[in-house]
Amino acid sequence: VAAMGDLAKTGLRIGGPSLREGGPKKWMPTFYDLAQENNVRMDFMGVHWYDWGSNPKNNPDDDAKDIFGRFKRYLSTVYNRYQRPLWITEFNANPARDTATQIAFLKLALPYLDNLDYVERYAYFQPFGGNGDFREERNDTSTPLTRIGKLWRDHESVPAMDQEVY
Repeated sequence: VAAMGDLAKTGLRIGGPSLREGGPKKWMPTFYDLAQENNVRMDFMGVHWYDWGSNPKNNPDDDAKDIFGRFKRYLSTVYNRYQRPLWITEFNANPARDTATQIAFLKLALPYLDNLDYVERYAYFQPFGGNGDFREERNDTSTPLTRIGKLWRDHESVPAMDQEVY
């Protein structure tokens, strides 16, 4: 919290620590309350989401609609608790799930995120290794884009800022 107070003096927007699924209810309330008590602002909340709570290793064939429903509930929970815009710095349907599930999930999630007023930024985090057509190495630039890479490339997202501001 003290370090965030020092960063806030720069005048830049300050994000809270990025949360995983358990963070909003476990440790973040204490951190957030301490920041409020010390007049340290958080302009947005960073979040990660991988659907770990659904036990994906034992449920790899979980329906993309169910996964998407849990994702929406998570985002809503974080926003409702902290009333700050969200930056989803990492998300996917879980590394235990195959490419088809990841694609089906993204086809639901991307348009939703583009139209959700309180989500300012989002970044899909591609799982690597052992799942269908995922690249084995993160730095492998010699292979063509995966099916997910093509979906991401071809998705027309809402601009993060007005052209005039840009």
